[in-house]
Amino acid sequence: MKGQYLTLEYVMFFVIGLVLIVSVYYIFSDMIVQYEDHTTQYQLEMTGHMILGTAIRLYETSENTNTKISYDLDIPEKLSNCIYTVTILNNFLRLDCIEGSDIGVALTSYNFNIEIKNNIIYSSSGSIKVTAENGEIDLE
Repeated sequence: MKGQYLTLEYVMFFVIGLVLIVSVYYIFSDMIVQYEDHTTQYQLEMTGHMILGTAIRLYETSENTNTKISYDLDIPEKLSNCIYTVTILNNFLRLDCIEGSDIGVALTSYNFNIEIKNNIIYSSSGSIKVTAENGEIDLE
């Protein structure tokens, strides 16, 4: 009888260990998805600030020198495996992932007159041409 209890005890410990391993796996796999979404959101926000900062600097330089200034700004083609779009909507610069997720950011353009040629820029091009002239900023 003593051997049967010992076998039952080992089986129970094995099952408990297996349950613990599976539960830890699901806890960490869910956390990975959450961290990846937050990281992508942060990267989109910082890329948007980089685009706006460059556009505003070009605008100020163009206004001070009364000239047309163009600059090719390199942007990341992907952020955390997210190809994103750049658009202007209601005076906000929007960066949104296009691969089936609802991750995106909207940054105020500080009432600068920013226009996007063809209304949308895809990050897969790897660059944005920023042009400032006569109080207008064009992105293409």
